[in-house]
Amino acid sequence: LAFRKRLSIRRGPAAQRVQNTLSETTYPEAQLTDGTWRTHAHAADLFMPPTGAVPLRAIFFLRGHGGVPRVEPFAPTTEDLGLLAPFESETWSEPRALVALRLLRLLGRVQCIFLDPGPIDDTVLLIEQTMREL
Repeated sequence: LAFRKRLSIRRGPAAQRVQNTLSETTYPEAQLTDGTWRTHAHAADLFMPPTGAVPLRAIFFLRGHGGVPRVEPFAPTTEDLGLLAPFESETWSEPRALVALRLLRLLGRVQCIFLDPGPIDDTVLLIEQTMREL
């Protein structure tokens, strides 16, 4: 899976599959300067990557956390560009207007969905169900 960095997993609730994998293998842990502990693992260790290219069909944008997970599809506008914040290093050689145009084009090609997460396993199920319905 293409992730820039290793995952930094906080202690506490996690999807059952992630908890199982973390309990079956020893991963390095570190205490951060704020006193929290994190387990460091690569995404490919915890999730099965697709076997081939997968088209981008949806982008989920996190909103508030609630007791019940909820999704709300929306049609993005130029005001929503701030929801996609690219890594600064990816835009050094590109004019800002060109980056904005590319982001708008991307938002126009996929389903944009606000996600209010709830309990982890319920949220995962809702995301999976939403993707099956696209």
